[in-house]
This record gives sequence, C-alpha cells and structure tokens, in this order.
Amino acid sequence: MFTLIFIDDESIIRDGVRKCINWEQNGFRLTGVFENGEEALAFIEREHIDVVISDINMPKMDGLTFSSIVAEKYPQIVVILLTGYEQFEYAQKAIKYKVTDFLLKPITADELKKVLGRIYGELSVRNEKERQQALLKEKLMLSFPLLKERFLNNLVSGKIDNATLEKRKNFFQWNDFGLVYQVIAIILPRNCEELDYFEILDFMNARKESTDEVFMNQEGFIVTLIQSDNKEKSLTKTKTFAEQVFRHAEEVSLESIYIGYGDPVTETDKISDSFRGASAASRYAKLTGLSQIISTQDIQNRGRPSLAEFYSLEKKFSKELKEGSRIETRKALKTIFSFLKTYIVTGEEAAHFYIHIQGVMYTFLNEMGLFSSLIDLHPLPLGGFETLFEAQQYFLEQLDVIEDMIRNSRNDIVHERIIKAKNIISQRYSDKNFSLSDMCDELYLSTSQFSVVFKEGTGMTFIEYLTAFRIDQAKKLLRTTDKKSYEIAEETGYADPRYFSIIFKKYTGVTPTEYRKEREK
Repeated sequence: MFTLIFIDDESIIRDGVRKCINWEQNGFRLTGVFENGEEALAFIEREHIDVVISDINMPKMDGLTFSSIVAEKYPQIVVILLTGYEQFEYAQKAIKYKVTDFLLKPITADELKKVLGRIYGELSVRNEKERQQALLKEKLMLSFPLLKERFLNNLVSGKIDNATLEKRKNFFQWNDFGLVYQVIAIILPRNCEELDYFEILDFMNARKESTDEVFMNQEGFIVTLIQSDNKEKSLTKTKTFAEQVFRHAEEVSLESIYIGYGDPVTETDKISDSFRGASAASRYAKLTGLSQIISTQDIQNRGRPSLAEFYSLEKKFSKELKEGSRIETRKALKTIFSFLKTYIVTGEEAAHFYIHIQGVMYTFLNEMGLFSSLIDLHPLPLGGFETLFEAQQYFLEQLDVIEDMIRNSRNDIVHERIIKAKNIISQRYSDKNFSLSDMCDELYLSTSQFSVVFKEGTGMTFIEYLTAFRIDQAKKLLRTTDKKSYEIAEETGYADPRYFSIIFKKYTGVTPTEYRKEREK
C-alpha cells in the first residue's frame, strides 16, 4: 500500500477526487488533501509520502514551484500535475523537475485509475529493487568482517597484485601508509578454548594502533600486520606489541602461546615474505614446545638437522632397543629429540623423523616374532604432534607398550627359540665351522637378540652350551666306542685333537684317555 496526497485550491475538486475511486483497492492510501503547496510541504516534512497529485494553478505556491522543491528535497516522491489545455505548454516546463505524468482537467475516475495502476507498478518495481539492494547491503555489512579478513589474508599471503590492491584497500578500509610493514603470527595451543581466542583477539584489537590490522587466518594463526615509519621503529613497535600479548596470555593463565615475527619490509608485495618468516618462527616455537617470542633472525641462526647424524642416532636407538636395556633405550630416544630441538625442523620434517622412529619399533617387533602385536601400538596421530615434547612422550609410551608385549610373550618366545636352538645345536655340533652367526641366521635373530634370549632360557651363553653339548657327546663316544681321541674330536666339532683334550679336561677334570679308562674299570 502506497501513500498519496492530493493538492487543489478548489474544494469541490478536492471532495470529488477523494470520493471518485476506492483508493485502497487501487493500492494507495489517501493520507491528506490540501488546498496549496505550502500546506502539503509541511505535511510531507512530517509524514512519509510516495505520490503527490497536484494542481498547477494554486495560491501561495503553484504546482511548478512545489514540484521543484519536492524534486530537490524529496526526489523519491512521484509527482503528477493536473493541468488544463491552456496550461499544458506551461506545465511541460515541469519536466525538468522530474514530474512523472500530467493529467488534463477535467479528470475522470477511469483516467485516474489507469494512471494510478501504472504508478503502482513502477513503485512496486522500484521498491523491490530498493528492498533487494537493502538486503544486499545488509548481507554485505554482515559479511564485511569476513570479507576484510579474507582480503587481509590474501594480502599477507601474496595473493593480491598491486593493481587489485589499489582497487580494494579503500573499500576494505585498510589505511596503507606505504612505508614499512611487519607481520606477527601467533599460535595458540590446539586445545585452546574459543573464549581464550576471543580474549586474546579483544586484547590485541584494544592495544593495536589504527594503522594496524589484527585478524585470523585459515590455519588458526592470529595475524597482526604492523605499519611504521621506518624499519628500526617497526622492530621496536613489533617487539613491544608481541611482549604485551605474551604477558597478557600469562596473566589470563593461558597454557602456552607461540609468537613469531618476520622481518620488516618496505613494499606491499613483500609483506608475504614477512608473513612466511613470522609463520615459520611461530611454528618452530610451537614445535619445540617452548612458549616464547621468536623472530625470523632467531631461527636463521640455527642450522638444519643432518640426516646422517639423525640416522646414526636412530641406529643407536635400534641397538639399545634390541639389547633390551630399558634405561638405555629411553636415553637413546631422548637423545634423538634433544638433537631435533637443537636445529630448525619443520612440521613436515618432524613427521618424517617420527615415521623413522616408528619404523624402528615395528622392525624390532617383527624380528621378535611379535608382528601380530603391532595392533597394540597406537598409530601416529593423523594430525601429527603439536610439539616435539608431545611426540617424545608418545614414543616413550610406545616403548612401555612394547615392553608389556615382550613381558607377556617372553616365556613362550624364549621356550620356543631355546628348543629350536637346542635342536639346531644337536644337528650341527659336529660341524667345526658352526658359529653363533650361523645360529642367528637360522633363527632370523640378531646376535644381540639371540644372546639375550638364549642366556635367559639356558643360563649359558651359546659357546658355553655348544661346548658342554660337544663334551657330552664326546663322553658318550668314549664310553660306547673304540674310536681314537682324534676321531672323537673331529666328530664333535674339534679340528685340533690337542685343543679338544684341553677343553675336555677343563669340563671333566680328566683327559679323554683318563675318562675312558675310569669307565672301563
């Protein structure tokens, strides 16, 4: 329903127009009838009006004057002028006042309805456009913070060229002084509450200068884009701001916060360099697990880890794991992580090292015949570890799991391997070249693993047991055959008869000849 007023100095015309049609059925509400333009203007100042139908010839203020004022002050109002034939040429001057239509007197109800129908359609279209524009504007205003955040993220990520930047920075209200830029990147812990994020953001927005911007990026960083007059001032301003945020985080008992800042730059297309430096610094701070402020220069002073040195430490860890020393195994694992903390390691590189460490554990379990128990080990988290300390704790826990596996299955493993080892010795004892290495090859065990298992199961080393077995076999031959001592030595794995006699006497207290004579008595 649109609002409409009618102006004419003749009362009979005013009354006739008021009654000639059902206004509301035609989509209008007649809210006022006036005899001159002054009265109408006073009313318009107080009320919202969509359409005015006005006579041209009126006292005090004629229709043309009225139209010019409305066009200037209320351009949204539709004005229709009433005129006679003799005034038509004169009325056409009103076109410059954006008069919508002219009605020739005397006007009929049908003519009025026809004009109102057309005006109603035009107003409806205009209102719908205005409504759509208002909705778009509202959506834009609601989305503006998000759009600006996206703009700033693209800016610091180097995804906006200079030409596009010039077009968009005014729209997004970024005050670019074009002097020195520097970026701070802050990482909060993964388990940080949403309220903690808002607390830090509110604090930063309250402390930043009007030339600076604080926003979030898709990786969860809180990013600050600092502007200053020169590089020296920029560094001072950046450090001061970072320290304020760090102290505030401690005051609100935030568990940890990792702050990195890049180098100051003087060109907008270099802002991304400062951002990358800040991101790398904060990621490094997080990886080391040290809640601290660190700069690009700080991490550049640290070297890159040597793969050869890492593999050497990994080999040491594998050795200790196989030898079964709980203390030494944990010490070797912690040494690996101490090594990683000494150098600059990215998250991707750390993940590579973690896979290697896990591989050592898997290989060990496979060699111990516990491959089926791998399901008892927790897989590496898909999201990785936030810190090296977190990863170290994970692997220490994995060692506990492995030790439980070994403890639970050790008796069966030892029994099975000992039986198999004894059978192999009983079959190959006569082979003078038979060695510990041959035994381990047949059992698919390292020498260290076999030595631990065999000693635990028999109470003897491999050599001690093999020697004892050979001496027992020699005793049987001495008791049951007439073979010469040198023949028995050869059959029991001794190439040198004299060495055989020495070993036999060491174990029995007598020589082979004396042993046979004692048994013949």
